[in-house]
Amino acid sequence: MEEVSIGLYPFDLTVGGLQGVPNLKSPKLLWLGFNNATRCTGGIGLEKLKELKQRLDRELDKRGIRVEKRDFKPHLTLCRIRDKKERHAAGRRLAGMTRDKSNEIIKKEIDFTVDSFVLFSSRLNPGGALHRPIVVVQLKGPAP
Repeated sequence: MEEVSIGLYPFDLTVGGLQGVPNLKSPKLLWLGFNNATRCTGGIGLEKLKELKQRLDRELDKRGIRVEKRDFKPHLTLCRIRDKKERHAAGRRLAGMTRDKSNEIIKKEIDFTVDSFVLFSSRLNPGGALHRPIVVVQLKGPAP
């Protein structure tokens, strides 16, 4: 997997913008989206993340590992809410959050540097998904 990172330097992203599926009134899933970091000159973080994903997909495909065919929508999943009562309760709590003039939840964004990636194995079980790290790869730039 080290070859996936050749030529990729660390890059900056911003995480923020709370979203709910299907909505924030009764969410089954809460997540945060990624944007180009505000501190990053040139704002190329998302493009670098997409390039890393493409490289990883090619490498996994070469190894006979099935890759996701849906459009890549980078996000950070916060939680899944299975119980309908809990979904409504979460929606009520979210409704009480501070809003801006356009009635959107005020978003706190956090900038961070991506300097490595972790490839996980995920197995779905009745009690939830089990995630196990397989390999950690550092982004270092050009090959030595």
